Amino acid sequence: MKKHTLIVHSAWALTAAAAWWAGSRHGMPDDSSSQVPGRSRLTATGVPSGHNDRRPDETAPSSSGGAAETLAWLRPRLGADGRLSPENMATAVAEAMHDPDPVRGLRHFTQLLENLTPENAVAALQLLRAESGGKGPSPWLSMLCSAWGAQDGVAAMASLSGRRERGAAITGWAGRDAAAAEQWLATLPKDTSDEERRALQYGFVRGLSRRDASAALEYVAGRSEGDRADLARVLAGEQLTRGTRAAAGWAMELKDTAMRGSALESVARHFMQVDPPGGASWASESSLAPDMRQAVARVADWMAGNDVQAALAWTRQLPRSPGQEEAFQQVFSQWARTDPTASSQELVRMSPGWERDNAIHSFSRVLVNENPEDAMTWAASITEPSMRLDTQIDVARQWYAAAPAAAQPWIVAHLPVDAQARALK
Repeated sequence: MKKHTLIVHSAWALTAAAAWWAGSRHGMPDDSSSQVPGRSRLTATGVPSGHNDRRPDETAPSSSGGAAETLAWLRPRLGADGRLSPENMATAVAEAMHDPDPVRGLRHFTQLLENLTPENAVAALQLLRAESGGKGPSPWLSMLCSAWGAQDGVAAMASLSGRRERGAAITGWAGRDAAAAEQWLATLPKDTSDEERRALQYGFVRGLSRRDASAALEYVAGRSEGDRADLARVLAGEQLTRGTRAAAGWAMELKDTAMRGSALESVARHFMQVDPPGGASWASESSLAPDMRQAVARVADWMAGNDVQAALAWTRQLPRSPGQEEAFQQVFSQWARTDPTASSQELVRMSPGWERDNAIHSFSRVLVNENPEDAMTWAASITEPSMRLDTQIDVARQWYAAAPAAAQPWIVAHLPVDAQARALK
């Protein structure tokens, strides 16, 4: 196999295995997980539960194929008590990671995760951290963290560090014992950073959703408005595993406005990554649906980044709606960054009205970074009074933040007194 092909297959296998292990395996209810013979399963307190003396090959479901090969690979690494020592765990993880057959290596690795103990989990963690070379958690490390969290959440959270490691661990923990994970989350120290707290809550919702989607939805619905919007994106990400159209239908049915808008935007973002024509068609068909503004804007922004003229044409064919207004703003914001001359010429050709007003709103907010006075002139040409004043204030505030000495005289000379106070704030 050529080196490039091997790398591609390896990356795909890592992604697939991570999704399978963290999602399918750890999303199962407690009573659906049976203990693997020859393994000391961790309990919620980190104390090994009862040990089964049978060797792993004695209960193998098949005597041939990949499962038998993995069990034969594992057998000589087990001690007399049927457990993996920390040293053997580290060696075996390294062998699995560097196996020339990436699928076989991942199969071996998932079997090692079935044989975690309080001692060898730390050894595996140290080895995987070293292998990452300081570049952040790899899919292998994320799988370990999720498996460890599912088996012993308290010990995993105490041993792991960093938002990604701990986020993966609480995902596994919530998928196995949501009540215990939620209780732990509620007792975080007061000095925990907002970023850390948010990452842990994301991981908790992700794991809970894989275990019980209805319970996850109920949990998110009980958060504050800002948290609901953020966490709805996590729920949407899990729904996307069912397919983009299915996730879109789910998002449309959300009753909460903040959740629905965020979830639909997440669907739009994914749509444009995997199927741009399908995403554009969906957004066009659904643009009049409630809370589609963010989703339509996301599609327009993605299109404008690739072909601004196509994005403009797509935006113009949309029915009049908040989404179309936002789409015009996104298109001209992108256009002003890439070609301010061409975009300004298009603005000159446009007839006065709401379409041109929305375009100028975004155009002037980008232009202010290069030519503040021209940006203010454009903002003043908006025909709708409230949008004109809001845009002038926004542009003036940006100008003042960057160059207060130049901006203040203009603001005082051209804006109403109450608007001056807002611009200089």
